[in-house]
Amino acid sequence: MGPVDPFALPPPTTARLRLLFLTVAGASYFAGYWFIVWGQDSWAGRNRACLADGADLVACTSRVLALQSVTPLAGPLLVSALTVLAYLAAPAVVSRWQKAAPLEEVPAALRETIRAAGLAAEPELVRRRRDNRWAMFAFGRRPRYRVLLPATAMLRLRARPRDVTALLAHELGHLKNRDVDRSHLALFATVCFVIVVGAATLAASAMSQERSTSLALAWRLALLTALVVATFVGVLRAREHDADLWAGRSHASELLGLLDGSAAERPWLVRVHPSFARRRRVLEEPGLTMRTSVPESLAAGVAGGVAIVELSAPAQTFLPLPALVTYWLVASAVALPITGVVGLAVWRSTLYDLSTGTRRTRVAGPGLALGTGLLLGAILAPRASAQWNVLFASAPESTVQLTFLQGKPLTVLGLALGLPTATTLILNWVALTARVRLSRHGVRAWRPAALAAALVFGVALGTWFLAARLAAADEWGPGALAALALRPRGVAAGVLAFVVLGCCASAWPPGRDGLARPAALLAGALATLVLLGAVVSGAIGGPLAHRPPAVLPESNERQLVCLWLRVVGTRALGDAGDHATRARLGAFLQTVPDPHMRRAGELMSESARRRSDEMATAAWTLFVRRCDLLKRYPPDDPVPTFTPPFPTLGE
Repeated sequence: MGPVDPFALPPPTTARLRLLFLTVAGASYFAGYWFIVWGQDSWAGRNRACLADGADLVACTSRVLALQSVTPLAGPLLVSALTVLAYLAAPAVVSRWQKAAPLEEVPAALRETIRAAGLAAEPELVRRRRDNRWAMFAFGRRPRYRVLLPATAMLRLRARPRDVTALLAHELGHLKNRDVDRSHLALFATVCFVIVVGAATLAASAMSQERSTSLALAWRLALLTALVVATFVGVLRAREHDADLWAGRSHASELLGLLDGSAAERPWLVRVHPSFARRRRVLEEPGLTMRTSVPESLAAGVAGGVAIVELSAPAQTFLPLPALVTYWLVASAVALPITGVVGLAVWRSTLYDLSTGTRRTRVAGPGLALGTGLLLGAILAPRASAQWNVLFASAPESTVQLTFLQGKPLTVLGLALGLPTATTLILNWVALTARVRLSRHGVRAWRPAALAAALVFGVALGTWFLAARLAAADEWGPGALAALALRPRGVAAGVLAFVVLGCCASAWPPGRDGLARPAALLAGALATLVLLGAVVSGAIGGPLAHRPPAVLPESNERQLVCLWLRVVGTRALGDAGDHATRARLGAFLQTVPDPHMRRAGELMSESARRRSDEMATAAWTLFVRRCDLLKRYPPDDPVPTFTPPFPTLGE
C-alpha cells in the first residue's frame, strides 16, 4: 500500500467527540439522582398508598418503581436541553460579543484559498472590530459558517500573504473536518455538565443525613468530572491536529514556519491545544494520529460501564424480556459508541500498519485498558454510589447498591480478571477482522464491521454485567455459573458460535506467512470463548442451580418471616424446578397473618401445582416487595432490625 490517508477512516476528532458525549451522558445521572432524593417524601407517600386495603401491591409498587427508574434520566435530559439551547444561541452571541462585521471586499488570495478547500458551502468572512488580537476561528451552524478574522488581517495579508492564507486554510480545515458544530456542542455539554451536575450533587449531599453518602458521591463525581474535562481537552487537541493535516495538504511549509516562529506556549496544565512541537511532528508524520490510545480506551470503558449500569434499570422495568436479553440489548446500544471509539482506533492503527508493512497490530494495552475502565465504571456509577433504597422508599430491584465487589471473593476475582481478558480477546478479533477486510474491501468495510463488533461486545458485556449483579444480589458463585455451562442448549449454541466465528476469522488472505491461518483460527476460537459464557447462561435470572432448600422459619410472625427471607435469599425457592419446595413455602406463607403474604402463598402453591415458573416469579415478587415495604413502614408491633436489600431473582 502507498502513503496512508489519515482521513480515509473517521478522524480522531470524531472518536473523541463520541467519547465525550458518552461520558457526559453517563456522568449526568448524578444530577438525575438529585431528583430522587429531592422527592423522597413523595416516594414514601406513593408506596404507603400501595398498602391500602384492596390495592394490588405488585401493580402499585411497579408504577412507583417505573417512575423512579426513569427519574435519573432527568439529569442527562437537562444537560442535553441546556446544551442545545446554548448551541442555538452561540452564533448570534459570538457575533455580538466580537462585534463582527462582514468584509466589504474579499481579497483574491482569500477567495482562492476558500475555493481550493472544496467545501460544499463557502463560509462568510467577517472581521473582528473589538480588539487587535491576532487569531482566527470558525463558528456558526450548518449550513451557514463564518470565519472571524482579526482587525489587522488585511494589513498582514499585504505583508505576509502566505502566512495569512495558511491560517485561513487551518480554519477551513475545521470546516472540512466537520468539527465546528460538534466542537461547540462539546464545549456547551462540558460546561452545562459541570454546572448542572455539580449543583445538583451538592444539593443532594446537603439533603442527605449520612456523611458516607456525601463522601461516596463526592469522590465518584470528582473522578468523572476530571474524566469529562480531560476528554474535552482531548477533543480540542485532536481537532487542531486534524485541521493542521487538512491545511497541510496545500500549506504545509507555511504552517511549519508559523509553528517554528510562534511565541512561548502556556504551561501544559492550562493549555488546551497541543504543543507546537507535537503539532510539527504530526504534520511531518500523519501516522502519529492513527495509533491506538490506552487512556482513550480506559476513558471509553469508564463511560460505557456507567452507562450500562444506569440504563439497565429502566430497560428491565419497561422491556417485557428476560433479564439476559435486556442486558444484551442495553450493552449492545452502549457498545456502539465504544466501538466507534476503541474499535475505530484499532481500524485506523491497522490501516497504518498495512501501509507500512507491519504484520501485527498491537491491541493488548487498549484491550486491557477498556476492560479495566468498564470495571471502574461499574463502581463509579451513581447507582453504586449510595444505598439509595435507604434514602427513600422503593422496591429494591432498581435502587439497591450493586457492585461486583459485593460478591463472593472467588466470584469477584473471576469477574475482575474475566472482563479485561474478554475485551482484550475481542479487540484482537477486531484487529484481525480489520486486517482481513481492509486488505480485501478497503475502508468501506468499516461500518458493517463496526456493527458486528458492537454486537459481539454487547453480548459479552451484557452477560458480564448481569453476572456481576447476580453475584452481588443473589450471591451467584463460580460453581453455579459453571453448572449452567453443562446445559445442552448452551453447549450447542457455543459450538455453533465457535464454528461461525472460527470460519470467519480463519479467512485470512493467503500467502502472507505460514502462521497466518493458525493464528487467525486461534483468534476466532478465543473470541468464541468470550461468547460462550453468554450463550450458555440463558437461564441467568432464575434460581441457583444445585442448592439445598432452606429450612422454613419456626415462627409465622411476619417480621421474622421477612428476616428469614433476608438471611436465606433465593434459597427459599430451592433448586430450579423444585416445585415441592415451592409448595411447602406457599403453604407456610398462607399461615402468616398478613393479607399480602397470604396472597403470595396462594400464588406460590398454585405455581407448584401448575408447575408455572411465571406464576412463581409473580408470587416471589409479591413476597419480596411486601417485606420491603414492611421494613420501611413498620406497624406498631416490634420490628426486628436487619439491613436491606432483600434478594431478587435478577428479573
